[in-house]
Amino acid sequence: MDLVRIEPATIADAEEISSVKQRVWPEEITDPRNIRATLTHFEHAVITARWNGNLVGFVDGFMTKSAAGLKRWEVDLLAVHPDYRGRRLGTRLVEASLAAGAEKGAQIARGLVRLDNAASQRVFAGCGFSLRPQELALYVSTGNDEPKEREPVEGCLIEVQTFSYQGLWLEENFTMFSLAAAGFACRLRKLDLAGALIASGDAAATEAAQSLGYERVGNYQWWVKDLV
Repeated sequence: MDLVRIEPATIADAEEISSVKQRVWPEEITDPRNIRATLTHFEHAVITARWNGNLVGFVDGFMTKSAAGLKRWEVDLLAVHPDYRGRRLGTRLVEASLAAGAEKGAQIARGLVRLDNAASQRVFAGCGFSLRPQELALYVSTGNDEPKEREPVEGCLIEVQTFSYQGLWLEENFTMFSLAAAGFACRLRKLDLAGALIASGDAAATEAAQSLGYERVGNYQWWVKDLV
């Protein structure tokens, strides 16, 4: 009989998590330092799936705060080894992550899923998430010079630690100055990148991001769920 365990990760799991991540996303550079930093971060709860003792999947979850001030659980980087898909491991990982977020006091949860990732879409739908219909383009910057003009940053900047990078998310408003300020903050804090999810039809924000050297890396949608 196959033995499946869904359980919290420990720092000792870093090498196996790195191996699964590299198998699932071979095109990405996997930095073990980011994985170890995430596993030891107090705001995070990493859940693993083991099949007959072998780590074959994981999901990271961590707390942020919405613009309305709600405690928000980010379900991030869900991965299941290709040889073990189709066994509901993704669903069980997300369910365990949601339980961890609720225990930490999260009021809402969300997950960002690529438009072409049908497997993750099925998992989030099955876990009770609702799809936000707006399509978003993810733009990222590795940093830029300090803005010449001083204006209020209309969006909110959220610093995040993930398995893939240390960076900043810019949310809510995407003016030229806000995007420039996010890129400068990224450089000033020596982070890997700044990111902004811009509505596909927002021509002004898209033009501003591109003029500042932000690179488009994919199209996504949010999946959201109330936890209270």
